[in-house]
Amino acid sequence: MTIGIIEDDTLLHQALKTALQNAGYQTVSAYTKQEALTTITGSESLLLIDIGLPDGNGLACYKNDSGKHRDTGHFC
Repeated sequence: MTIGIIEDDTLLHQALKTALQNAGYQTVSAYTKQEALTTITGSESLLLIDIGLPDGNGLACYKNDSGKHRDTGHFC
C-alpha cells in the first residue's frame, strides 16, 4: 500500500514518512501544492493532505485532478 503525504511542515512530514515506512508502507512525498500535482500519481491508496500549503489549498490537489483520485481515501 502506498500513502501520499502532502505536508509543508518538514518535521511533521518526516515524522509521518518515517512512521509509515517503519510500519511497512511505501510513501510518496510532496511539500507544496505544485509538487503534489506532479508527484502524486493517483495510484496511492491514501493521501494525507495539509490544507494550508504555502502555494494554495492542499485539498484542491485532490478536487482539481479530473477524477484521478476518485477511489483514493484522503485525510486532511
